[in-house]
Amino acid sequence: MKKTALLFGIALAMGLSACDDMLPNPEVPTYPEFDLFASDDLAIAQAGVSAEAPVPTVDLQAYANTGERVVLADITKLENWPSTYTLMFNVEASTTPDFAKTASFEVAAADGVVAVPAATINSLIYDNFTKDPSDITIYTRISAYAVQGTTTSMRLGGADYLYGEYTYIFKPFTPDRVLDSEYYLMTRIPGTDTWTPMQFLKAEAGSSVYDNGQYSVAVDVTVPGLEWVVSYGKPGEKPLVSPVPDPADEDMTHGTLEENLDPVQYATFAEPMSFLVSIDVLANTYTVSLGYKQLYVPGNATSLNPGASNVLSLFTSDYINYSATMRLYGSWFLAAQRSDDGTFFVPAADQTESEKGVISADMAIATDHESTLSATNGLYFISFNITTLKIKAEPVKSIQVIGNFNGWNLETAVEMTSASRFQKWTAKGIELKAGEDFKFCVDHDWALSYGGSATDLTQNGGNLTVDADGTYDITLDFSKQPNTVTLTKK
Repeated sequence: MKKTALLFGIALAMGLSACDDMLPNPEVPTYPEFDLFASDDLAIAQAGVSAEAPVPTVDLQAYANTGERVVLADITKLENWPSTYTLMFNVEASTTPDFAKTASFEVAAADGVVAVPAATINSLIYDNFTKDPSDITIYTRISAYAVQGTTTSMRLGGADYLYGEYTYIFKPFTPDRVLDSEYYLMTRIPGTDTWTPMQFLKAEAGSSVYDNGQYSVAVDVTVPGLEWVVSYGKPGEKPLVSPVPDPADEDMTHGTLEENLDPVQYATFAEPMSFLVSIDVLANTYTVSLGYKQLYVPGNATSLNPGASNVLSLFTSDYINYSATMRLYGSWFLAAQRSDDGTFFVPAADQTESEKGVISADMAIATDHESTLSATNGLYFISFNITTLKIKAEPVKSIQVIGNFNGWNLETAVEMTSASRFQKWTAKGIELKAGEDFKFCVDHDWALSYGGSATDLTQNGGNLTVDADGTYDITLDFSKQPNTVTLTKK
């Protein structure tokens, strides 16, 4: 039998040269108790597997109710084990088979099984992946250790050896509060009894309400004193939830949401203008702010004065998500108005930058712009969520023309050449046929693309066409808004 590789975390002395007064390298420790043990003297098998259920489903709440431990694996073989050591298993878990994000827990072998309290698994899921109570698939890989006291821990089989790679479906604990997935702002004209619903949009698309309870909706108020409440769930099916302003807030722009008030309280929009109403259904709170149709982006690439004529903007269709493509260089920030007085959005902490140059930051609302973001000179696609206050600037390092003319092949898409300021991009001599589609991809990928219309180029816009067959020079212009496409037939 092959002897197991037992040493784990042992520091070996290393030296590039030696001299007479240096101590010799320490000897590698040996463990005579394991002279008879080999890695294949231990074997485990996933518990609960059957032909009908190749991936076991485990109801964690049911186990918690009975106090039983969840058996993840059976120890099917254990021979020549030294009695002075404890057999421990490390269970590494992930929600994806590539283990891109992992969490782990340790469990001691007992009664021939690898078993753990249901609460341990539930906490691992809730603390690291999601608090959503829906069934969740968890991928695991299990390693084994020989442990003696607090000083000796040896991984059995070597640094990369695994004793099991198993998949489970877990049913998490029943939540303390069952949350809805839909929420509605109910408005009515003063003196009437008819409520008009407007559905809130999730602040973070794709996330579970149990992980992010933030929702927002924009309201264009045309009637002074318009009244409003919130409905948890579809209107008519769930009770109205009344906004109760914070007593310290004279303008009633924030407060709590409380159910079953009798009579139902409601808030009002005092003036005719656009508002953004945001709720957090986990915290049961609300805020009301102005709804901005655009946010200005002052910076070194344009001017650090928000009122300058060449400052570009981020635009929105829902008053929540703002975006645009523009050149950045050095310092930049966001302003809600073309003035040095008012509301600004600046970094709340240091920005981060990925290996691909993607800038990310959590922003804060401020009354000045002393704190700014920074960017290397280039073209960027900027996206900002005014509810979560998260911003991202993705570098546009190359742009290609792609379409029917090249079979929509990303690899052979025609490169465009940028001008020195990265604001104008040109491709020459492109053969296009009337009515056939084309658009623009970024870095030979579809993560970012541009289309729409020649006079309003947008990220992820639709395909473009030309009216006549011919050879065209194509120019994209990101120096002004809206961004445009110019096609010159040769």
